Amino acid sequence: MQAMRRTFSMVSILNNKVLYLEHNTDGTVGGSHVCLLAICRHLDRENYQPIVCFYENTEIKDDFVASGARVMVLDTPKPIILPSPKLRWFAVITRLLQSAVNFVRVLILNTYKWLRILRREKVSIVHLNNSSGGDLDLILAARMLGLTVIAHQRGFPPDFGRMSYFGTKLIHRIISVSDMVKDDLQRRGVSPGKLIRIYDGIETERLRNSADPVGLRHSLGIDEGVPVVGMLGNIKWWKGQEVLIRSLPAVVESFPDLRCVFVGKVADNNYYDRILDLADSLGVARKIIFTGYRKDATDLMDIMDVVVHASVEAEPFGLVVLEAMGKGRPVVAADLGGPKETVIPGETGMLFRSGDHVDLADKLVALIRDPGLRHRLGEAGIVHVKSRFTAEVNAQSIQAVYEGVIKS
Repeated sequence: MQAMRRTFSMVSILNNKVLYLEHNTDGTVGGSHVCLLAICRHLDRENYQPIVCFYENTEIKDDFVASGARVMVLDTPKPIILPSPKLRWFAVITRLLQSAVNFVRVLILNTYKWLRILRREKVSIVHLNNSSGGDLDLILAARMLGLTVIAHQRGFPPDFGRMSYFGTKLIHRIISVSDMVKDDLQRRGVSPGKLIRIYDGIETERLRNSADPVGLRHSLGIDEGVPVVGMLGNIKWWKGQEVLIRSLPAVVESFPDLRCVFVGKVADNNYYDRILDLADSLGVARKIIFTGYRKDATDLMDIMDVVVHASVEAEPFGLVVLEAMGKGRPVVAADLGGPKETVIPGETGMLFRSGDHVDLADKLVALIRDPGLRHRLGEAGIVHVKSRFTAEVNAQSIQAVYEGVIKS
């Protein structure tokens, strides 16, 4: 009998279809997309077959297809907003009616939609890629079918209310990308027994140096020998592009030919306009280049003497920091959130006080002035990433979570 149970247990973890849901709908490609793509590429395909669902088309959809994942782009009913009447008592009735209609329209209809998809695709495991309390419709459908439900928490949810908390009660395991994210969930009342911290990993084998860094420089109008600092990330206020811009006058004073490159899609037009005005008022606008979204973003690191990560709110993890270290580029990161766990100050990179442009400028000047220091930090960063933060290690750890839940 025990032998039969062991045989059944082994069979139950073979050929599982894993449905991943990427919930981001703001039109940008961020760390959650990149990390999910790495998971798909490094899953043990003898045991796990990925199905990736998006609520919108994404610039890297073809990369998921090339990885061998089945990709689905789904429509979802949007909540309706009824006009608010002027009479107070009628406004209350309208809000109640709106809530009831949306409950049926969004939750019930979406749950039914997911039930059909999960049955049709013969899914064994549901993995929410960037939400532990949201996507209640998918969680309910999966649990109604007796499926394993895993969630990735890649940030600090701003609206973690009762429904979100209820959602976490139905999830078997929640993977946090850093200890800080894990601690945040515990403070919100999530059971510690559900939580496990697994650092994201990067595909070090894909971090090849650019075949033509000189050509990349020239394509951006930057001459050889000109010092370059750069920042990768969507243009939004909490990413801290403003802090780097404020640091530039002091850096340019020491290195007049300096160039600063921002790589990333503009996600907040008002913020973008504001930092353009700021750069102009500080007299550094001509030193700055905005590239927009680039599929070769990590190649552009090869022309950067220093990579900056300047978030003004706690960064849940900070994948760009690992990518830069993995390419041997010296990093200066804000001392908030994930980078405090991934950067060893003075050994694999530098940390500066978040929001302090003077401290950032001092560290940039020190690094640009000292090629030997840049080289030492870069070499140590490569070793650090390869020993702890690879996509292979990440995928193996996630598969261990799947197997642990399936066997329990």
